[in-house]
Amino acid sequence: MSKTVKVVHITLGHNPTDDRIFYKEARSLAERGYQVTIVAPDREKINEKDGVHFMLFKESNYWRNLLNAYRTALELRADIYHLHEFELLPFALWLKYKYRRKVIYDAHESVFWFFMDFSRRSLFIRVLSGFIAQSLEYLCIRATDYLITVTPWVESHLRPFHPKRAIVYNYPLVDFFTVKSEKTVELVILYHGQIIPGRNIELMINAIKIVRKTIPNVLLRLVDSGARWYRATLDRMITESGLEKNVEIRPSVPYARIPALVSQSVIGLATMQLNESYRRSIQVKPFEFMAMGVPVLGANVPSISKYVVESGAGLIINPLTPENLASQMIYLLQNPDARELMGTCGRQAVREKYNWNVTLPVLLKVYREL
Repeated sequence: MSKTVKVVHITLGHNPTDDRIFYKEARSLAERGYQVTIVAPDREKINEKDGVHFMLFKESNYWRNLLNAYRTALELRADIYHLHEFELLPFALWLKYKYRRKVIYDAHESVFWFFMDFSRRSLFIRVLSGFIAQSLEYLCIRATDYLITVTPWVESHLRPFHPKRAIVYNYPLVDFFTVKSEKTVELVILYHGQIIPGRNIELMINAIKIVRKTIPNVLLRLVDSGARWYRATLDRMITESGLEKNVEIRPSVPYARIPALVSQSVIGLATMQLNESYRRSIQVKPFEFMAMGVPVLGANVPSISKYVVESGAGLIINPLTPENLASQMIYLLQNPDARELMGTCGRQAVREKYNWNVTLPVLLKVYREL
């Protein structure tokens, strides 16, 4: 590059050191000479890391966060703005037509189905909110210079609304997932991620209730804080079922500790609900299990079945019931050779095909074009 290009990544809903935004995209750009700053809520205390700068605003209510993100990002006068939520798209109009800046929109999910599948509001409110949000995305997306999506399903949905598109898969950092940790002697089945109803946490617990009858020392480890109301529901469920020694819920851990966390498990779970959002998304957790040689038990959604089945990295639970999940848990717990084979296949698939080094050139091409 003839001059240092200033890049600003803006997010409202992600932590400053989010795995995709910071660890993959921002760090990769900084390593190649871009001056990169992340604008996000102050959920962490950080100013600079690995060549990436942070401008964090005080987290408040939704509208104040949106306004603070706009103001902070605008003060930086970047050459390229990289937006990570649809709510930021009106800002793209401002940046594009008033300040003549380049704008990238990074579409992480299907907006309409996000509201339909995850809101706790009435059906009318969900449909109305989803329609408004989706319309906003459709109308404003043309103001951006490039559209990045994380899956082919999201890309095909938005294809009519933007001529310049790229799929930047959220595959894991293969060199990052090489942490060697002493294997636990416990029979730990791990789920790490959002503790919300959509991830079928209650189904996992009900499956462990069945597994415990055959394998008393099994341990389901759930790693995340979760909403207070839902955590209370789960705690009550665990207590009433007498599963205090078989289910534990730990606080979420920084991304840098995920490899060690995964390596201390013998089975990884990706058994989310079969809703439309998850059918259009690619979850990064199965790849993290695969990268560390941990077999995956997954739901029958396109992204998981494609990768897990094709690579031989685990098993798909279909239909997804506590009984079927428990049956496959018992099979893998009682067959270490099968676990070893699936783990080896998963690790090989990530190292050869499903890693950030494979998809990074697509991101760099987008930036070179801009």
